[in-house]
Amino acid sequence: MVSVPAPAPFLPCSGEPAIPFVTWRKIFENYLLAINATGGSWPDARKRAVLLHSLGTEGQRLFYTLPDMGTTFEHAMNALEDYFMPKVNTVVARHRFRQRSQCADETQFLSALRELASSCAYADMESEMLRDQLVERSYAPAVRDRLLLEPSLTLDSAVTIACQVEQALSSSDTLAAPFGIGKRARHVVTELNLHSTRRGNRTCYRCGAKNHLANATNCPAARAKCHTCGKIGHFSKVCRSSKDVREVVPDIVVLLTDAINSTADKLLCNVRVTTSNGLSVETKLVVDTGSSVSILPEAVYKSHFSDCSLTVPKVKLVTYLKEDIPVLGCLHADVSLVTPACLYIVKGGTALMGMDLIRALNCSFHFHTIPAPDELHAVVGETIPAPNAVGCVKGFVHKPTVKSDATPVRQKLRRLPVAVRQVVSAELDSLLRKGIIEKIDSSPWISPIVVTAKKGGKICLCVDLREPNKALIVDSHPLPHMEELLNDLRGAYVFTTIDLMSAYHQLPLHEECRDITAFI
Repeated sequence: MVSVPAPAPFLPCSGEPAIPFVTWRKIFENYLLAINATGGSWPDARKRAVLLHSLGTEGQRLFYTLPDMGTTFEHAMNALEDYFMPKVNTVVARHRFRQRSQCADETQFLSALRELASSCAYADMESEMLRDQLVERSYAPAVRDRLLLEPSLTLDSAVTIACQVEQALSSSDTLAAPFGIGKRARHVVTELNLHSTRRGNRTCYRCGAKNHLANATNCPAARAKCHTCGKIGHFSKVCRSSKDVREVVPDIVVLLTDAINSTADKLLCNVRVTTSNGLSVETKLVVDTGSSVSILPEAVYKSHFSDCSLTVPKVKLVTYLKEDIPVLGCLHADVSLVTPACLYIVKGGTALMGMDLIRALNCSFHFHTIPAPDELHAVVGETIPAPNAVGCVKGFVHKPTVKSDATPVRQKLRRLPVAVRQVVSAELDSLLRKGIIEKIDSSPWISPIVVTAKKGGKICLCVDLREPNKALIVDSHPLPHMEELLNDLRGAYVFTTIDLMSAYHQLPLHEECRDITAFI
């Protein structure tokens, strides 16, 4: 009889399981079926012992702490399910299912949807929900358009059609690849590499010296540790991981991602593009001051300028998130009859008038103040504070956490110069009238004030809170990534800014913690 290896232990050590319990249970049940342990072929106590043995050391320890372990195999399995498989919130599970979208080049989209749908309790509606999500959240618009043409679409037919359309799109991109431009680009790269490998231009990538190469035995950085990336073998001044993308590749132009995807509420400009062979076409461009170069989509090039040859681009285009923008080539033409320009041909997006063409055409922009619409009052209310007024954050109160073993400190008074006492007194009275500070009779914490001069004869009033800060537990909050911020701002149309002037005066302090900020 062939020996069947036992499944990997579910929880051999403390921590999170490597796979969910629902998946591990299916693996374990298949193992029991493979060794002919299902039904009544094995005693119930033996199956229960095999189950506990397969849990691992930490899994068995947790099992024996459960209140209802039972004595049978079924009771043990139910107890493990109750512990490792908490009850799923159907509302949250369905929200996650509806928010799932297909990523670029993802081939397991339907499998991911099935896994999410298993917790949604759709019952007989699961196939229809999978079909609707497949149509709505497909990555390629061509797939969605093709699926919407079917009068009676089922899940199986939707999967078949989607796979056929994706395969056709991939084959079309392969056939439409610009052979001539790619060949020329490889030729230029070869010439640059041959030119850069001359002996006089080569430097040691370990230390940056020009008198030896990296394989030299006398290189001081051969066993040095980089303070930037922590690797052995180079200095931090030549560390490649610390350089920005625009430093590693000098010829890079950054374009905004949204600028090449949407033309809604954009400033449009009609220009006449005249090529060297006498072809003249009026083209509509979106004015984008955030783009350094001007671009044309491939569709416009094929419609009007397909007879014109393209040159190899000298720069590399990337989005604001440093994602590469494929460039098919450069079209050299005259814009508005007299201005020579270089237009970059990209695969898709919107035709943009970048800063290079804006400067060449001597375009000027005039800005005017527009009154706030009525919708703004519905958002911020009728009462808008004055520009110089100190506001107050509503709905939030700051409550710092004080260490349990902290000892209050009363610092000595720092005498103020006679020349600034009157100014300091006036500033304190102003803060008192505005409700920013309040008078108290006594406090276990006392900190001195520090006065510094500002431009224009004003003063900056501060409190030396170094001792109270030592008694606080600092709250650590990770900063969000730029991609998360841009994703949260997508679709927003009302924006506001935070005035950082007197920012600490705008956040109320909890009454239980105000004594720690007492000053004299």
